[in-house]
Amino acid sequence: MNPIFRAVVQKGKVIFDRVGLFNDYLTLLEGKEVDVIVRKHKKNRSNNQNAYYWGVCIKILSEELGYTDDEVHEAMKMLFLQDNLRKIPTLRSTAALSTVEFEEYIEKIRQWAAQELSCIIPLPNEVDYSGKDEVHISPPVSEETLKELFGWAGKGSITEEKIMKLSMENFNKEPRELTEKEAGELDTIIISALNE
Repeated sequence: MNPIFRAVVQKGKVIFDRVGLFNDYLTLLEGKEVDVIVRKHKKNRSNNQNAYYWGVCIKILSEELGYTDDEVHEAMKMLFLQDNLRKIPTLRSTAALSTVEFEEYIEKIRQWAAQELSCIIPLPNEVDYSGKDEVHISPPVSEETLKELFGWAGKGSITEEKIMKLSMENFNKEPRELTEKEAGELDTIIISALNE
């Protein structure tokens, strides 16, 4: 197996993260011909994505279908990660997917579950996931909570525009699109902004 060394290209030069380790490896290849491959770095799926996948998507589907988590995982790979470009079809590994590819894979699973099973898998921001067997779905923000949030307007430097801005900056959505959990977090952020 060949090691991969991460680097950044700055002003046409390669700046290695761990240049000493890279140089040590080069000494092992002294006098030999080598192949140098440079490619854009690909981020593999994140731990949060993996936890959401197994703890929410796979868990809900295994309960809905009556299969084990591993059986559902293999079935989803067969449905959405088949590689038919070779002589024989193969299944791609979820561990090898980039963060973008993994999100696309999860989205296909959510759409399939909704269309084929009438089973709604909540989005990551709609669930509170704290362990393999604990999934708590966070409901959408209530009208009462929205009134409380906007009740801060006019206090100190807080305006409705500032509340909207804080929501967009921290959650990338307007307050009315938040979950109850996110609205609680926004409330804390607004209180912190009052003290600034």
